[in-house]
Amino acid sequence: MNGSIHGERTDSGQQDRSSSVAHSIEVPSEIIRKWQEFVNLLAEIMHVPSASIMRVDPPHIKVFVSSTSKGALSIRDLIARPS
Repeated sequence: MNGSIHGERTDSGQQDRSSSVAHSIEVPSEIIRKWQEFVNLLAEIMHVPSASIMRVDPPHIKVFVSSTSKGALSIRDLIARPS
């Protein structure tokens, strides 16, 4: 592939489609399970109510994995639009 992963124009002048490629990437369930364990442990170690892994889906950023520990904030469906 001759393009940039940052949405810059390639040498051929075509717009790189990295955002659509990133959107179509499937994260294997085993990886999601490990990330879930990680955010649960992180929230516990840091003594915070919630920890999350976010996913960029231009133009939004949304919660991809959120801790499930007791007292965790319910932010699983949070979607933000960066300014």
